[in-house]
Amino acid sequence: MVLKYERVLSHMSNLKMLRLSWKPVRYQSANVVRSIIRCFNRLLHEKPYCHVWRGELAVIECKKTPSGMFYYHLHAILSGDYVPQSLISKDWGRISGYPNVWIEAVRSWRNAFHYTLKYILKGFTWKSNKDRETFRSSMKGTRFVHSYGSFYNSQYVAGEHVYFPCPDCGLVKCWVIDLEAFWREDHPILKRHLSSKPVLVSGNSESSDGSHVFGV
Repeated sequence: MVLKYERVLSHMSNLKMLRLSWKPVRYQSANVVRSIIRCFNRLLHEKPYCHVWRGELAVIECKKTPSGMFYYHLHAILSGDYVPQSLISKDWGRISGYPNVWIEAVRSWRNAFHYTLKYILKGFTWKSNKDRETFRSSMKGTRFVHSYGSFYNSQYVAGEHVYFPCPDCGLVKCWVIDLEAFWREDHPILKRHLSSKPVLVSGNSESSDGSHVFGV
């Protein structure tokens, strides 16, 4: 997981760090965790965030104070433009009931990434066995790392793309096909593919010898 997101982050620019706080609670609860994620999803779908933030990577932190209260925070790395903290505070306060937020530009994606991920394990470091087990239970049924937008399909983006080769010559990315010979011969898989899906043609669709060029 770490290597997957590191590959994506290393190619991104205009990153921000965001912290959204939740009102203090007396007990840890899975309902609180789900409510934070639900409110964050709602924020991401509102303007201007749905237009200026292209992707988010988020984790949940739970901090216990000496008074015994639990403070939940959502820490996120954002890809996109800056939004004033005052506006985020206003919108997050309206959605969650607690307007405590913080945002700043990222100077080092690696430091920001490691800083964010460290909060995943924080709940497992408490001295009390009861608190550790309650934290584990409160996170049951939810992911420790939440990805949105450009981070959601990061495994596909960061992976190695293997292009389908031409069945005749083995070339990739661009095929030159004699359509008359193609249909006379038996290429059942490609025939089914071309007959069921529209094919985008780049440049001149027909060459001088009657064959057709397809951009793949």
